[in-house]
Amino acid sequence: MPRITAQEIYQICERSLPWAVMMGFEIAEIGKGTCRVRLPQRDEFLRPGGTVSGPVAHVTATYSIPPGGNEG
Repeated sequence: MPRITAQEIYQICERSLPWAVMMGFEIAEIGKGTCRVRLPQRDEFLRPGGTVSGPVAHVTATYSIPPGGNEG
C-alpha cells in the first residue's frame, strides 16, 4: 500500500503547488513504485500542429515521480 494517498497529494498541491491545481492533474492510480497521472487535454497544452508540448509532457512526468517512488 502506498504511503500517500491521492487525496493527500491533492491537499499538498492546494497548499504548495498551485500550478498543479491549475493544470488539472488527476491521479488515476498509485501502486508500488508507480503512479499513473492523467492530464485532461486543453488547447493551451498543444503546439502548432496539435501535438502536446514538451514542457507539458515533462511536468506531467515530474508530477508523478514522488508518489510513484514512494513504495510503502
